[in-house]
Amino acid sequence: MMKKPSYVCAAILTLALATVSQAFAAELKIFCHSNDPLQGLVTGQNVDLIYPIASVSKVMTAHWAVTSKGVGHRFQTIFHFRKSPAGTMDLHVAGSRDPYTDQVMFQFVVSQLNQSEIKKLNRISFDENFKFRRDIRNGAAKKYMENFEPGPKTVKFQLEQMLKALNADYEYTRIKASAYYGIELSKTLELTALEVSHLTSAEFAKEAKEFSNSKKYSSIPLARILKEMNRNSNNHAATQIFEAMGGAAAYKPFIAKQLKLPEDQVQKHIRFYNGSGNRLDLAPNKSVYNQASCRTMLKVQQLLNLELTRQKSGIEKVISVAGRFVPNEDPGFIEFYAGEKTEGILLAKTGTVGPAVTIGGQVMTKSGPLYFGYIAATKLSEQDWAEARETIKEKIDLMMSEILPGPKFDYVPLQFVPFDKSSLFSNQSNQKDK
Repeated sequence: MMKKPSYVCAAILTLALATVSQAFAAELKIFCHSNDPLQGLVTGQNVDLIYPIASVSKVMTAHWAVTSKGVGHRFQTIFHFRKSPAGTMDLHVAGSRDPYTDQVMFQFVVSQLNQSEIKKLNRISFDENFKFRRDIRNGAAKKYMENFEPGPKTVKFQLEQMLKALNADYEYTRIKASAYYGIELSKTLELTALEVSHLTSAEFAKEAKEFSNSKKYSSIPLARILKEMNRNSNNHAATQIFEAMGGAAAYKPFIAKQLKLPEDQVQKHIRFYNGSGNRLDLAPNKSVYNQASCRTMLKVQQLLNLELTRQKSGIEKVISVAGRFVPNEDPGFIEFYAGEKTEGILLAKTGTVGPAVTIGGQVMTKSGPLYFGYIAATKLSEQDWAEARETIKEKIDLMMSEILPGPKFDYVPLQFVPFDKSSLFSNQSNQKDK
């Protein structure tokens, strides 16, 4: 008969995990388990040692965003228009660091412009918060990023390329808009501009009175954005969300309050430099990584769970669920840890950086969630990372054998699209933020 999960069970897990031989070069340096980490009942190894947590950082980013903005928050992009001397129009775009300002979003916007007979522009300008990239879900999702990226030069180049390829894969955008939301987009797109330029928000303020018409585009709700960010471990999305919230300087007092710590004690438990968990290069050969203790990882996971419940949402709406993914789409690294025992009851975020392979999450047991975290110390090699994942998988398999599984999440994954019906243009001054 399986034992009911409890703190005694966690202690047994600790002893068992500590005695399992290390078969690979990667070292399981830290692990922890708890049914209620906020009450201090955490067992494991090196549970208070801070160490790089890689993309598990995105759980902390999600917690900050959900707590401060709410699951229904929508990022807003404002499109300002004025007549130009040439008889055409100037368009200025005021962004909000919407994490999924990509080709699909831009095609959706251009269709609305075309339906208003706007096809030729004299100038398109954009401010520092319009973080446009044509492809956000693939290459940019994994790459190294500075916190300010993409910068004005990149956005300008990306927009210029977008105008040359407006109809690239557009049929997929049209099909999704119609199938998911009953939105009929234009059959083809047409938009030209004589000039594409960067205009800071301060510079635009001097001209704002000349722009007599403004339309608002609203993103898909925050919960959907966070789910996609965590599924695809999207560094671009995490960077935009974290920086839109105020960046590392604003995160420190927030997390101090959440963890009930004096602000001067925070760095003993958690150190954050960005929202993604990827390295941040301070100088040649000098990089830093987000770090946290395993105990802190578990506490933030529980805080996120509680906040989502308070907002009448659920953790499965934000964190990936093992065995639940959209067919024909990359399910993400959590599927490496999936199996018959974990399907539908294990939620987790994984991560890999030079010095560490990590995972943090929870498994649903008969007595409620059992929170867990594992951090393996690694060297900068694909082989070491692969061996670390195998080591962690062994431990998760052992953990699953020691619990009584609880009910599965009633969750059906959805194809991600960055817009919905509420993204259709509205007058900026007439509609409140949703």
